[in-house]
Amino acid sequence: MTYQIDYSNVDWHTYLLSLGVPLQAIGQAGPCPLCDGTDRFVFDDKNGQGGSFCRKCDGGNKARTGSQLAMEYMGWTTKELNENLQEYLGVTPNSYTQKQAKKEQEEIKSVRANQSLRRRANRIVRTGVSSSTHPYMQNKGIKDFDVLVSEKTIPCSGMSMPRGSIVIPIQNINGTVVNCQVIDGEGNKRFLPGKGSLNAGFHLVGNLTDDTEIVLLTEGYASAASLYKCKEYLSEDYPVVVTFSANNMHKVAEVLRAKYPDVKFIFMADDDDVGEGNNTGLNAANKSVSLVGGAVLPPPFSANEKAEKKGIKRKYSDWDDFRQLYGQEETSNKLKELMNNAIFEPIKVTLTPVCKKADNSSPENTTKQQGEFIYKPDGVYVSKSSIEDTASHVKIFSSITVEGYGRDPQGSGWKVLVKFSDRLGEVKQACLPLNSITSNLTEAMSELVSQGMPYVASTRGWTSEYMRKFFMENEGPQLLIFTKSAGWYINKEGAHTFVLPHQSFGENAQAIRMDPQVLHDNPCGTSTNASLKMWQKSVSCYCSGNSRLLFAVSSAFAAPLLTLMHMEGGGFHFGGASSDGKTTCLYVASSVFGSPGTLQSWRATGNAIEATACKYNDLLLPLDEIKQANSSEVAATAYMLANGKGKARANRNGNLNIIKEWKLLVLSTGELGFDEMIKDANQESYAGIEVRFPEIPSSTGHFGAFEHFHEFKSAKAFAEELKVNAAKNYGIAFETFLQRLTLNLKPYISDIHQEMLEVIGSWNTSELESQALRVANRFALVGVAGELATKLGITGWDEGQALWAAKVCFKAWLSNRGFKGNKEHIKALQHVRDFIYSRLNSHFAYVTDVDAKNTQLIGWKEAENCPHTKEKPLTLKIPPNGWRAIAERSGLKPTELAKVCAQNGLLQKPNGKGLQFNSSLPGMKSVKHYRLQVADIVNS
Repeated sequence: MTYQIDYSNVDWHTYLLSLGVPLQAIGQAGPCPLCDGTDRFVFDDKNGQGGSFCRKCDGGNKARTGSQLAMEYMGWTTKELNENLQEYLGVTPNSYTQKQAKKEQEEIKSVRANQSLRRRANRIVRTGVSSSTHPYMQNKGIKDFDVLVSEKTIPCSGMSMPRGSIVIPIQNINGTVVNCQVIDGEGNKRFLPGKGSLNAGFHLVGNLTDDTEIVLLTEGYASAASLYKCKEYLSEDYPVVVTFSANNMHKVAEVLRAKYPDVKFIFMADDDDVGEGNNTGLNAANKSVSLVGGAVLPPPFSANEKAEKKGIKRKYSDWDDFRQLYGQEETSNKLKELMNNAIFEPIKVTLTPVCKKADNSSPENTTKQQGEFIYKPDGVYVSKSSIEDTASHVKIFSSITVEGYGRDPQGSGWKVLVKFSDRLGEVKQACLPLNSITSNLTEAMSELVSQGMPYVASTRGWTSEYMRKFFMENEGPQLLIFTKSAGWYINKEGAHTFVLPHQSFGENAQAIRMDPQVLHDNPCGTSTNASLKMWQKSVSCYCSGNSRLLFAVSSAFAAPLLTLMHMEGGGFHFGGASSDGKTTCLYVASSVFGSPGTLQSWRATGNAIEATACKYNDLLLPLDEIKQANSSEVAATAYMLANGKGKARANRNGNLNIIKEWKLLVLSTGELGFDEMIKDANQESYAGIEVRFPEIPSSTGHFGAFEHFHEFKSAKAFAEELKVNAAKNYGIAFETFLQRLTLNLKPYISDIHQEMLEVIGSWNTSELESQALRVANRFALVGVAGELATKLGITGWDEGQALWAAKVCFKAWLSNRGFKGNKEHIKALQHVRDFIYSRLNSHFAYVTDVDAKNTQLIGWKEAENCPHTKEKPLTLKIPPNGWRAIAERSGLKPTELAKVCAQNGLLQKPNGKGLQFNSSLPGMKSVKHYRLQVADIVNS
């Protein structure tokens, strides 16, 4: 019998130490028992409940009670904790036999060993570096396939694996790294030592989501690489799961089937036949199909290739052997042929209980009980008596699982993430605020019903308490952080995660997700279709030699780098004649991350633009045809987009709402430019607009926005083909870019910064003033981003193409601008010229006219040799008060205006320091004044 323990009676510090939990003194910081943090864990015994917190676990500030710490460290359930506390506190007589006690101790040791193994595996994976030229892969003929390699020697079972060995992370179904396989250059393979650590563990090559149609499962890593590279010759991109052994294949299949009930499984079996029916690989695949459904496709070796001596392992057995015999293209074609003719056994879905591990001992038994909940194929039930008393079962939900609990990045706004199938069979995810479940269950359930949940019981009556418990008290699901937008999430330790609607990349990727409610209310513009190879062949390759297309595509890769480089938001504007290819450039750029069909327009209200900017955070925002915008709002919208903040608004209570924020790169098009739109609204165009949205002439001087139209008959045919191809092949380039970028992010950040400095230096920017330099910096980022995407194998372009395009576009902008200085300075110089040219006679008197009676007088003029002969060089002498009158409407302060005039040759300089002369003027013995040559001003 297990008694309920009063946790307040427990001396948690002493008890935890007795379990072997490594604790410091109360209140003293030290290593965390559950993660690899070295000095961020504190046991403070808050409220006598054994409280502790770690600033590294689960993204930071992970708080636990003593009971939670004990259960996590020991791997116990609540019942197991209470039983141990009973014995520790002497609540009941010790009823354990020696055998039971020994078994418990062994289990404790096993749990601790596995925790240690996981920590070690995570350290090895985190410190690995990417390589596409590893000897093991090269010897097998697998080219351009990135692998993770070790930075140090790794002691493994039976041997020490050298530095530079391949490290293959092994994860569980929750995405936690539990072990890793290590392969040296000679092909020796080892796992990190640990009992049972491979159980249902796997490695994923590619992306597996709820929307995936087909996933391939195979035993070996080389076979997985060979199968995944088939995407280079096929229009489809199939994710591949590595199970590492035949015995582990059905275990992996079962956990994947529970999480992905609608995905088709194809088991790419090893053909290990050595006679007498002993075919381990094929038998394992067939067993898996019998449990979860799917199809089996062994490599189609010929009879001669199979003809080996009985009892001797065959030379050829797996799909990598087949690729080595026939090549990647033939393997791809054969795979497609076999898949088209594959016979799929029906998908068998095993309902996994939402709070604990499923009991697979009897697959045919589809009714299971966990705690107070009974799980049947059609939903979740509760019973006032027992599972055997079926008459008392009351249905509270149709089939639903709890995926995790999450909070916002600030640590509040807790929600529960659930997954279910709607009335059409489509898998949905929903986030329910926990406070609404406790305070207004009806409202929370209405959200599920509105998204298609087939059945929810009444929230009134005795079942409501069970419904609350179902959502509030699950122990198994992972803890998550929900972001409000796409883009970078950076935790307190500086770990970077890039979040997209259905996938995250980088550190802690499994635990950082976009809030499904945000996706529902304001869907992001990212999506994928087709393979990277198809996008390269049908879209990216045609950018080569075309500066505007190359620049547009590179801009899409530059957008997520703004945050990494701590640069401000902004963009570029392609301006030019109608139908010259501007929108085609926008289509092609959009295909990097999503469907061009979601191309955004300038025709929107300020509020709508804010919402759009939020969903394109850290992405490229394509805005077509500025002429459709309200000209009176263009300037304000441009500043808002670049500055990354929406309007401050009050709610109905008078309190300030949370201000929307973002950082993005905008690529805009239009026949008109920003200056023209702003002037149409009778507004003044400031330099800030030009700095934030430099206008690049869309015309290249050849065929509109294109320099080349490749094999097509005309630029029009070229543009039409590009639009069609971009509409069919999109999205995968950006996801692959993020995946490869985040594998080794910190060195890339350093490289990008250094390369930008080198690019700016090579563009002869020494004569540029601050505004033009800021613009040059953004052009350089785009060029470097395009080169990085090429280096990572995304674009398929030749090295240097992206930088060439960035330089061409920068020079085109500078030439179109017409000057290298700051815009305010140019306007100020124009003001000085116009002022003096129009007021030379009315506001200036000759120095010889000592009796001049002019109330508008601000200065004096003096002709060389003959004062009254205007054909002679004329010098203006302007005292400080007169100079202030000139500067009044120049936009600059008097001193700053004088410096600008001097720098541009309009102001004479005395021999000494400063800009003012000191001599007599009419009526004044000695006075400081500025001197200008009228000829210099008029001819400037």
